[in-house]
Amino acid sequence: MGGRGHWIELGLVGTRSNRDAVGALIRVRAARGWQTRQVSAGSGYLSAQSHMQHVGLGPERDAEEVRISWPSGAETVRTHLAADRHYVVVEDDAPNMPLPR
Repeated sequence: MGGRGHWIELGLVGTRSNRDAVGALIRVRAARGWQTRQVSAGSGYLSAQSHMQHVGLGPERDAEEVRISWPSGAETVRTHLAADRHYVVVEDDAPNMPLPR
């Protein structure tokens, strides 16, 4: 049985960086503080690693801020992302606009 807290999932698509955004650093801020994820490549025997990044938010209903540092050096900032949703962030999209919900 999964946890009862809220979450967001982020799928990154590089345009200037590699398409899978391997090496991108994701920082997510919610009321309880910051969490960090890094997109990595690799797989195990008979399995593959998902590039979708899952971030648990606990009781919070949104991520106040998401900062993505791309391998190219670009940075993308999104604010107030609703919980319990999947988001796709493309590297060169408007960097400081909320994603459609």
